[in-house]
Amino acid sequence: MLAKDNHKEFESALKVNDGIEQPPSVNVHAVSRFRRSRHPELSVEEYVNEIRQGNRAILSKAITLIESSLEAHQQKAQDIIS
Repeated sequence: MLAKDNHKEFESALKVNDGIEQPPSVNVHAVSRFRRSRHPELSVEEYVNEIRQGNRAILSKAITLIESSLEAHQQKAQDIIS
């Protein structure tokens, strides 16, 4: 009983301050700039025409579609190949 009577509220030497509010993990301004800079998706006919004209940038995008594991990309890639 003596130990209980002598036991006072334990105060730790460690104290956590509130600190400052953390910034968002994603820069919303960068996201909006990125979304505005995206080019519209090309149709199969546009891909084929640009590849036939020797547009290597569009050819590289078509290759990316072929390598993609997304079903929508695979279907479009097969249409371009055909």
